[in-house]
Amino acid sequence: MHARDLAPRRLTSVMVTALQGDPPGPLGLTVALSGMLVSDLAFNLRHQVDLLGAVVVAVATQIVVGVVCVAVLGWLAGLRIDAVLRPAVVLGVFTFCGVLRVTLLVVSNRNPSWALWLGHVLPTTIGTIAWFAVSTVLLEWMNRAATQRMRLDQAYRELSATRAATTAALAATQTQLAEVTTNTRASISELGELLRDGVTPSELDQCIERIGVLVDREVRPSSHQLAQMPVEVRSEPSASLWPTAGVRVAAMVRRWPTARPFQPGTVAVLTIPVVFAEVVMAPAEVRLALAERSLLGLGVQFAALTIAAVALTPVLRRLPLRAAIPLAFASYVGMYLIGVVLLMRDADAGVPTPLGAHLFPSVYAFLAGGVSAASAQYRAESARAERIVSLTGANLGRTRQQLWARRRRLALALHGRVQANLTAAGLLLQRVRDRFAEDGAMDVELIDQVREAMRFAWRVDSRSAGSTRDRLERVSTVWSGIMAVDLTLSEHAANLLDRDEDSADACVEVVREILLNAVRHGGATKADVSVRTGGSALIRIQVRESAGGGPAPRRTGTGLGESMIDSVASRWWVRQDGPERVTSVLLPTGPEPAGGAES
Repeated sequence: MHARDLAPRRLTSVMVTALQGDPPGPLGLTVALSGMLVSDLAFNLRHQVDLLGAVVVAVATQIVVGVVCVAVLGWLAGLRIDAVLRPAVVLGVFTFCGVLRVTLLVVSNRNPSWALWLGHVLPTTIGTIAWFAVSTVLLEWMNRAATQRMRLDQAYRELSATRAATTAALAATQTQLAEVTTNTRASISELGELLRDGVTPSELDQCIERIGVLVDREVRPSSHQLAQMPVEVRSEPSASLWPTAGVRVAAMVRRWPTARPFQPGTVAVLTIPVVFAEVVMAPAEVRLALAERSLLGLGVQFAALTIAAVALTPVLRRLPLRAAIPLAFASYVGMYLIGVVLLMRDADAGVPTPLGAHLFPSVYAFLAGGVSAASAQYRAESARAERIVSLTGANLGRTRQQLWARRRRLALALHGRVQANLTAAGLLLQRVRDRFAEDGAMDVELIDQVREAMRFAWRVDSRSAGSTRDRLERVSTVWSGIMAVDLTLSEHAANLLDRDEDSADACVEVVREILLNAVRHGGATKADVSVRTGGSALIRIQVRESAGGGPAPRRTGTGLGESMIDSVASRWWVRQDGPERVTSVLLPTGPEPAGGAES
């Protein structure tokens, strides 16, 4: 629950929502019954019950009321009452508990009477409803906080686990790439040694056989294996997303003075109904005196609370915490002591003592301040958790980019450059062998051509030629005559991508995949491609496609291309803008160069 939910104009709607949820749990009951315990203890002492008896009766009353409340609400939960009617039903249960509470107190009194019961049934019932309602609101806030905490914690665990596995896979891939490159180069170097000057026919046959084995048993299987991303194995994260309970409580206390420690409006909403009921239900002969004392007590308490809210709150926010925290709590204690002094003064004077007017404002002020501090602390924790989850997701995207790009580059090199040059070398050597069989002479020029092919094959892993702009333009021109592609690449994005080859590879492949899907699945005839920076270390890719004047059809399903985008992007989404389909991708990249991000 946000601190502004405690404002009087929003308290009613928040309470209705809370009453539609679960019944008060152990903590909610503890808060409600503790508040009622103090009131019942004062009631017993005020009606000539000895101290021990007053304590026993007050404690027993809270136990019975708490058990009945939980039992009835639990039974009603099984009836699946409509959500619209549930708040009224729950308030009815709270009302019944209030009547039960005052009945127990009156029956346990030395002089029980209908007059005593009638005089206290309304204020006690209203007080019971108020305490239970407050505890229900607190429970609703805690449930929301717990749900949000669980959601973020689950997302963080999944991201952390995947990141740990992907990082391990990246390290393993680096070793694997080095081994594949080294082994391939070693095999090619051995072949080169066989092609020395004066090579014999048997050495030619051996070289041709070795090339076939190298292509079929090493190069081709390795390229296929590298083209597939390794399976990610889940593991538990080592870091904690949330602070410990002790750290959280200490942080909440530190936020107490700077949140909303004093809230006169909220305290008035909670206190005035109870005080009004006390006055209305009092005997006629003391009603006027009780009203005067209640107004005096409320006036003193709300004056103190208002002064604290207006004058003391700004001071607390400027003071060091070591001074602000004790001063805030001293304010609550001071208000409570003022109420106790007024209560004792009325008792000594033999006039009616309005318990609610003297004591409840300080108690409710403390509770409201605590909720406000806890809410502020929770918002800070959630914001920090959101940043951690976002950063973890971006780091995961970057790691996957590196893993995917490096594996794919080597796979394409093995499948294309190495395999093609080795195959060409094998065919050329076969031609040399055939000519030698015909005329008994070695074709030196063809052997030199084979050596050149072997040198190209030896260059196993190298990046695609050209800048990011050149590569994106080549991707766009592939569709000439089929689909008109308009490419916009900002200078800032181009510079950022040219500094990070893994992100550049990912960007090119994402654009290639979206355009391919636009033609193959969407029947697009035009596409506008925009590649810009989208914030700190983010590339924003946007492709707007249209299908020959008609709406671009929606596509469903998750193919390998979409899985690839999932792996390398921070996040991506698709929306329908009239007849056009717009695909947006946020791609994490390396450190941002000087000059700042684009707007």
